[in-house]
Amino acid sequence: MIEDFLSEIPNNTDVIGIGIVFSILIIISFIKKIEKIIIIILIGLIVYAGYLYYNDKDPSDKEKQIIEYNKL
Repeated sequence: MIEDFLSEIPNNTDVIGIGIVFSILIIISFIKKIEKIIIIILIGLIVYAGYLYYNDKDPSDKEKQIIEYNKL
């Protein structure tokens, strides 16, 4: 009985349609979660950049070396 059902799946358009709709819903929900994570990360980076700007502290020697190394 299960073997018959599994062998008929490629020929049954209803099962294929339900599978496509289900996969689209999963993809959309994954994208929404990714958007939330990206927004939270961007807010964190903006807050950190604001902290560094208002801190008005000169970079240390190690930070200067990292900046110079990344410019190359």
